[in-house]
Amino acid sequence: DLEICNDSFLSSYDVYSTFIAEELEDYEETRKGDERLDKSIFRLYSILREKGIRVLGITSERRMGQDFIAAIPFCGLRENVKILYVGQHNNFTGRRRNQTLSVLPIDKRYKEEENLLD
Repeated sequence: DLEICNDSFLSSYDVYSTFIAEELEDYEETRKGDERLDKSIFRLYSILREKGIRVLGITSERRMGQDFIAAIPFCGLRENVKILYVGQHNNFTGRRRNQTLSVLPIDKRYKEEENLLD
């Protein structure tokens, strides 16, 4: 059930920072125009917002040593807020993909290569 995402941050190894909801609204058009920025976590965020789920933002799951590289700006410590890992399985850290929220290969879109010889 998608209600588990209410009042939470989504996390993934695909991002290197924290984006709060207000920043993501402005970022929508920028990321759609640049495939390098169009990560599945941003698509999931958009889908959840369309369905009326109140997601607080997106944050990185990456660490440097024992510390996360991205802070949660208005919640203080990460332990004070609900963070749902929605990235892919990661053997190095032992993180498993979320069975409900992870993007499946069938969900991904592919861009056709332009013929550069024309």
